[in-house]
Amino acid sequence: MPPHRPARRRLRRPGKGKDPDVAHYVLASPMAFTKLEEICGQAKALLDYNAARNFTLCVLIGDREGRTRAVVVGDAVAEILNGRGIPATIQHHHLTN
Repeated sequence: MPPHRPARRRLRRPGKGKDPDVAHYVLASPMAFTKLEEICGQAKALLDYNAARNFTLCVLIGDREGRTRAVVVGDAVAEILNGRGIPATIQHHHLTN
């Protein structure tokens, strides 16, 4: 069985977006960091453009079920933005923790 199959099975478990193995699987995809950088760059550009108006920016990220890739990508985007000094919070509408 190819090495990626066990990780794909883990995508079906409850709370799967918070599973470290699932996060590794999602972030190991070839374009993951390119897309993360693109999202963060667009968020920064929108915040800079609207800085005088003091707007709050909401970045919505979804996938087919919203419990796997969207969770991993949302967490990664918030971590990157916070690391760059841009306060970011995250809310997963389907997770209770």
